[in-house]
Amino acid sequence: MLETERVRIELARSMHVAAIARLHHAHLTFHEAFDPAYHPRPAHLYESTFESLLRDPSSGLLVALVGQEVAGFCSLRLHMPPELQDLPRWRALWRQAPPTAEVATLVDLFVAEAHRRRGVGRALVDAALVWCRARGVQQVHLGVMAGNAAGRAFWTAMGWGEYRLLLRRGVD
Repeated sequence: MLETERVRIELARSMHVAAIARLHHAHLTFHEAFDPAYHPRPAHLYESTFESLLRDPSSGLLVALVGQEVAGFCSLRLHMPPELQDLPRWRALWRQAPPTAEVATLVDLFVAEAHRRRGVGRALVDAALVWCRARGVQQVHLGVMAGNAAGRAFWTAMGWGEYRLLLRRGVD
């Protein structure tokens, strides 16, 4: 049964980065069970990545707060518009104005184990969709590990459906 927690979703700020990095480390550790190629580094090494996302107008970083605790996070990335794809300095141009895009990728969504099945993930997804709509996004893509039955069930319940199958093979 779903138990609803009192959760507040905000755009992440620098003060949240260390907690997000710890959750990201837990996220990667969780995925090791599905893919031994995941080898999480120490949590503090992810902090610069999340600081960069805070400054990148083509990215969104949301936190779920339960009280003062960061209970989960979601990161999003707008896809580069086709008219900028062939420009050699597209990155500089992309940062000149708040970007809009038709397609975004929900890169990561993770909720701390103590806060799962309490509405935190749903609240993050709802806020992510609001963030996307405000930027003109028409479609949101995401990936979920094939062996992650709980994750697949969550995304299906949230309205996502399969549209592509990504296969992988080692070279050795």
